[in-house]
Amino acid sequence: ELAVLESSVAPDDSDADGLSDAWETAHFGSTGAANGGTGDDFDGDGLLNIEEYVMGSDPAADSGAFEVELSMAGSAVLVSFMTLEATGTGYVGLARYYALQQCGNPAAGTWQAVPGYDAVLGQGQTVCYTNSSPAAATHYRGRVWLE
Repeated sequence: ELAVLESSVAPDDSDADGLSDAWETAHFGSTGAANGGTGDDFDGDGLLNIEEYVMGSDPAADSGAFEVELSMAGSAVLVSFMTLEATGTGYVGLARYYALQQCGNPAAGTWQAVPGYDAVLGQGQTVCYTNSSPAAATHYRGRVWLE
């Protein structure tokens, strides 16, 4: 399942588009929707600029999205993802958080946090979860947000 990215409250957002003015200016030269607002995908990689801001990726380069990776170790399911600290231009006073969620039926939309993985502070670490007795149909997804 793809990551669910949540918009943030940017500390300096004069045009109310969810993006830090400092971040917009650093990446687009100025602020405003015409230069990189929340509905835009500046680099055409399928990620909106707001998603790039929340994830901490470069909106001018196909730098990849936040990904949750699954693998098997015997009968256990290993779930992992990389985190990033919220540092640099446009992130002053913010922290980036991650959560791992699971669901038996994504169509039903009943996602629940994996206990202990509901608000992981991003510090550049790899987060790993091992489900040693997975249900027949368990789906996983990650959330990323700034506070």
